[in-house]
Amino acid sequence: LLVLDDVWNEDERKWEDVLKPLLCSVGGPGSVIVVTTRSQKVASIMQTLGTHKLACLSEQDSWKLFAQKAYSNGVEQNQAELVSIGKRIANKCRGLPLALKTMGGLLSSFQQVQEWKAIEENDIGDSVRGKDEIMSILKLSYRHLSSEMKQCFAF
Repeated sequence: LLVLDDVWNEDERKWEDVLKPLLCSVGGPGSVIVVTTRSQKVASIMQTLGTHKLACLSEQDSWKLFAQKAYSNGVEQNQAELVSIGKRIANKCRGLPLALKTMGGLLSSFQQVQEWKAIEENDIGDSVRGKDEIMSILKLSYRHLSSEMKQCFAF
């Protein structure tokens, strides 16, 4: 089983160079390649047996996932202002699980209302849809990492 996650390269020639050797030399009977993408063009290039289009999470499910992460480290969910800010931030994540988990995890380390408001005021989710949409959320999370953790990403 080979999983190619979050594929964005739409150059068909590059995929022929990458996939043909994998399919011909490595893949044996029962081998499967799973490709995840939000690009319909990538899906068609992969010549899949069929696409399975995933919908974004509902508002209710988004809130559950976000709240599970955001309020896991002692942040008071019963503080009404944090809940209302959290719901607005969760809505900006547009039902994308990775965005919800990332933002919830980031906010779990903040205890103060003004810290949550500062995150809310960032333009997360307001950028161009597609691959840049999730990147703005991940960049925001990266900016709040310790300098030691940022070094891990340099590798």
